[in-house]
Amino acid sequence: MGVLAFGLLPAAHAHHRDFSFSRDWFLPYKGEKEIEARTTYVPDEKAWIQEFEFEYGITDDFAIEPGIEFHKDGDGDKLHLDGYEVELRFRIGTFATNRLLYAFNIGLDHPVRDESPHGEAQFLFTYLTESGTNICANINVGQSQVGDPESESEFTFGLVTPLGANSREEMGYNVGFRGGFEFMRNLNDGSMRLGPTLVMRRNKNFNMLLSALFPLNNSDENKSIFKFIAEYEF
Repeated sequence: MGVLAFGLLPAAHAHHRDFSFSRDWFLPYKGEKEIEARTTYVPDEKAWIQEFEFEYGITDDFAIEPGIEFHKDGDGDKLHLDGYEVELRFRIGTFATNRLLYAFNIGLDHPVRDESPHGEAQFLFTYLTESGTNICANINVGQSQVGDPESESEFTFGLVTPLGANSREEMGYNVGFRGGFEFMRNLNDGSMRLGPTLVMRRNKNFNMLLSALFPLNNSDENKSIFKFIAEYEF
C-alpha cells in the first residue's frame, strides 16, 4: 500500500532527488526551502568542485535556486571562488505514475574571473512506476553570453529503484535506500560516461546521493567523476 500511495499523493507533498547529474520533474512545494551541498571530485586531476545552493518553492510548479561555486585544482592548490549562479525551475502538468512528465530549467552562471557569463537550458523528462522506479532523461544546452560564442550540449539518462525492505514511501518521500545508474554523453565531442548511483533518504528532511561516472570511450578530456550530494529540506 505504501508504494501504491506514491502515485496517489498530491504533487505538493512529493519532493525527490534521485540523481546526481540529472534533474527530474520534482520541485520543492510552495514555501519549502532546501540547502544543498554538491561535491565533485576528478581523481585523474586531483581536482575538487564545491557548490552550495539554496532552493525555494515560489509555487508548487516554480522554484528559484541561487548558488555559489568553488574549485581546487590538484595538490597544494587553494580553494578558488568560481562564481555565482541562479536557476529558474519549472514543471508542467500534474503528477501521475506510468506517464511521461515534463519540466525545464533555465540557468545563468556569472564567473568572477576572466570568463564570460554562461546560460543553460535543461529539458527534463521523467517516468515513474507505481513500484517507485524513477527513469529520467535530460537534454542540456549551454551557451556563453558574450565574446566568442561557445556552446556545449549533453544528454543524461538515469534509472533508480527501491533497494530491499528498508526502502519505503512516507508522505510522498522515498525513505531508505535506492540504487541504479546514470549515463552521460557530451553532444559536442561524443565522450560518454556510465556509472552507479546510490541514494539514501534518512527522512523527509535529509537526503544523500553518491554517484560515480567512468569513461566509456577514449578521450583526453573524458575523466572519471565522483559526486556526493547532501540536501536538507525544511
